[in-house]
Amino acid sequence: METIRIFFVVLLSCAFSVHAQTDDFVPKRPLWTKIRNFMRPAGSVSAELQPALRIAIIDSFTKKHKDFDKDGINDISHGDVILRFLQEGLPDAEIVKFDIDAYENTMAGMFLIDQAQRLEAELKNIIKLIENGEKFDAINISMSPNEKYEGETTPENLFFSIDSIRANLRRGDFMKRAREGCIVLIEQLCAMGIKVYVGAGNEGEKGNREFNTLGLANGVITVGALNADGSKAAISSDNMLVNRWARSVFAVTKTDDGIDFTGDGTTDIPYKELSSIEEGVANKQAKDSLLNVITEFIGATSVATAIALVEDFRK
Repeated sequence: METIRIFFVVLLSCAFSVHAQTDDFVPKRPLWTKIRNFMRPAGSVSAELQPALRIAIIDSFTKKHKDFDKDGINDISHGDVILRFLQEGLPDAEIVKFDIDAYENTMAGMFLIDQAQRLEAELKNIIKLIENGEKFDAINISMSPNEKYEGETTPENLFFSIDSIRANLRRGDFMKRAREGCIVLIEQLCAMGIKVYVGAGNEGEKGNREFNTLGLANGVITVGALNADGSKAAISSDNMLVNRWARSVFAVTKTDDGIDFTGDGTTDIPYKELSSIEEGVANKQAKDSLLNVITEFIGATSVATAIALVEDFRK
């Protein structure tokens, strides 16, 4: 196999030298680029073959999360809600899903793995993919492995307590250590030039007693939630780590064949996918029967995180 590779490299070099002698020939890529791509190990991905914008989204995609028709049964996963905002905002981007639900072990009905552990595993997967030649421009993490403010730490002085908080995470139990592990990995990704977006958390109406530990990472973009009029959403956490604000509240409306929750007038979830409507029910009947659909979609910092990413990459 190695002999064959060398033969083709020599052949390619000869072909290049012949073409270079003609006046109208303009090589599309340098010779070394051609040789490098030819010699790339099997299974790796050439950056030239990847889309201009590639985004990773780490979220829950298997479990249903949002109940639009108010029948007590959830209709769509948290990840699919956030994904829809990214897809509509950046339609030409390739968005790669990483499902944290894949790590859940429900043996004997027990929940055996912490959210931060799942996130840590997916961050490691992304770094491995990058090391193998894949490209990511941004990562959306709409998750909040929270910690409580302790001692004299408050939202107003949180930044100055980062070192001591992280030291406590390293000395803590497996869940706290997983949080520190996520912070370290996010810092690695930020150092690579990848924009990592995390939510500030949804503790505003609870007295701001907790904060999202992912915001402790150096270089991360921590997003707080705004109302449609630009004022701060009551649900949003607010502290010294928040360095970006974006809209999170959108009106929910009915379309001809479903529900629009992203505010652009197109269908985000068809009527037939709602739990209260049987497959095959006519659209008009379905629409008329949805009397209890919520009139406002409050996505909090989960949605704000995606909106901030979209706004930044639209520029």
